[in-house]
Amino acid sequence: MNRGWRLLALLWLLALAWPLQSQAAERILDWQSTIEVRPDGWLEVTEHITVNAEHHQIRRGIYRDFPLKRRPGLLNLIKVDFIPVEILRDGEPERWRMERKPDSVRLWIGNPSRMVPKGRHQYLIRYRTWPQLGYFRDFDELYWNVTGNDWAFPIDKASAVVILPRGIPPERIHAEAYTGRKGARGQDYTVHVDTSVKGPRVAFLATRPLAIGEGLTIVTTWPKGFVEEPDTRRWLQLIARSYPELLPMAGGLALLLGYYLVVWYRFGRDLPAGVVHPRYQPPRGHSPASARFLRRMGYDHKTFATALVSLAVKGYLEIEHKTGWGSEWILRRTGKSEVDKSPGEQALVNALFAGGQKEIPLGRSQQSRLKKALKAHEKRLRQDYEKRFFITNRAWALGGIGLSMAIFAVAILMLPGNTKVLGLFATAWLSIWTGAVFAMVASVWRLVRSHSYGQALALGLFSLPFIGGEFFGLFMFSTMLGPAIPLGLLLIVFVNLAFYQWLKAPTRAGRRLLDEIEGFREYLVTAEADDITASKERFEDLGLFERYLPWAMALDVEQAWASHFQGALERSMQEGHGQGWHPGWYHGSGVAGADLAGLSTGLTGGLAGALASASSSGSGGGW
Repeated sequence: MNRGWRLLALLWLLALAWPLQSQAAERILDWQSTIEVRPDGWLEVTEHITVNAEHHQIRRGIYRDFPLKRRPGLLNLIKVDFIPVEILRDGEPERWRMERKPDSVRLWIGNPSRMVPKGRHQYLIRYRTWPQLGYFRDFDELYWNVTGNDWAFPIDKASAVVILPRGIPPERIHAEAYTGRKGARGQDYTVHVDTSVKGPRVAFLATRPLAIGEGLTIVTTWPKGFVEEPDTRRWLQLIARSYPELLPMAGGLALLLGYYLVVWYRFGRDLPAGVVHPRYQPPRGHSPASARFLRRMGYDHKTFATALVSLAVKGYLEIEHKTGWGSEWILRRTGKSEVDKSPGEQALVNALFAGGQKEIPLGRSQQSRLKKALKAHEKRLRQDYEKRFFITNRAWALGGIGLSMAIFAVAILMLPGNTKVLGLFATAWLSIWTGAVFAMVASVWRLVRSHSYGQALALGLFSLPFIGGEFFGLFMFSTMLGPAIPLGLLLIVFVNLAFYQWLKAPTRAGRRLLDEIEGFREYLVTAEADDITASKERFEDLGLFERYLPWAMALDVEQAWASHFQGALERSMQEGHGQGWHPGWYHGSGVAGADLAGLSTGLTGGLAGALASASSSGSGGGW
């Protein structure tokens, strides 16, 4: 029994001691803010913060953080002025210092070499700030976080009084508040509107203590015409002050565009095309792959695939397409050595069949060999056609890249404080990532244009996470640095990539050759099927289709070319000439037979897709 009484007595003593312990804990006992809205738009704020110090966290004083950026509209953060006027502790001036951060300022209040006495202390912080108001079409607004939400102490009592300019009718004032954590919309408050000597007063009071991480936010609106609103010129000055890097980015982008336009006008403009007449023969002395290389003034996997089909049609290669659980393309030499090959085709053959191999699968097992063949083919085409038939103006493009780097450097130097390092990282990371994303999107578009829809879908799905990463990176860096550098970088990368292509221009010899190529392309597209099938031997007409198929592939008109022969093929089948047309250089299923368009698009998409897959590395990184 005695033991039970002793336990009850102990619990009773603990209950009595609990309020004393609660009172002794460090906390904000009372928070009173007075926010005076002046007619010129400035706010004069006086904060009375009463704390209990026990030398746990409050040892030499307190600190107060103030955000230096506010959001007056969507994605439009501006930097505000913050001017401390008076700081007191218990009615006496107190030492303080101000630490500036990129988007905020911290007031350290207290003597760093002296401890404040334990117990109750009242701090007074008076400051002026502008612009903090929201200006809307029909009203002006004060949206103000009174206490902030990042205090390490609970707040027993919080209140705020807003004093508005004279003349505002009290009944035209609307007021509300929110309590709780950041983003919460708690309604634990009271509000009262009355008048004072200075003007209308709006008094807010939180009706419950605020826990750690909770705060009081107030909203007050009134009719327009009582507070001066910044004009357009002032807003532009505010934006320029908030984003000092914006001016060098905008000016640099204009300078870069001017540079490229002058260079393009002087060196990159295409010569006017001549009169194009349909040609019934391709240009003499040029291969289908070289025609594609000249028209694009660049190399791609379809250029290589076109060369392979050209070699097959000439009898040097056989192409086999195996289907089943997967799709496999195989190149096989026929043993004919007297085949007339262009210099580019010869370079391709030398690299592809180096070592005397007779058979090459287009798979990752032959990745190194295929890469060497691609490079050898491209190198020979560049030797034969660059400078003679077209110029790249690559040196001028490199000048634009150098100018872009200088623009980024100046913009980064304009960033405040330690954000320069973040700006440098963001610029480097986004430059590489954005260039890679543009390259992937361009590859998808090229596959779509070449009717390689399966490969385009696969690459498009593969690209989605990287495109998402691009937007996420832009959003994150815009949040941390402001929108000027990330968005400016995106535009500058686009300008460089676009003009890298636009600066390429044909020479006079190249212009004449392009006119001949366009004339032959017009024939491939517009030739009438009745004219083509007018000869007595229809399979000779299909031989014509086969002979010019590599050219149709090179000029991206393989479907149009195949459609002219579809009627001849169907008539030959009706007359008992077999199951359709199966070229001797092609072995496989799914594309031959009665569907010439399927043959052409299947070869185009299948070979180009297999080459793209086989010649790309399977390891991670790079994007």
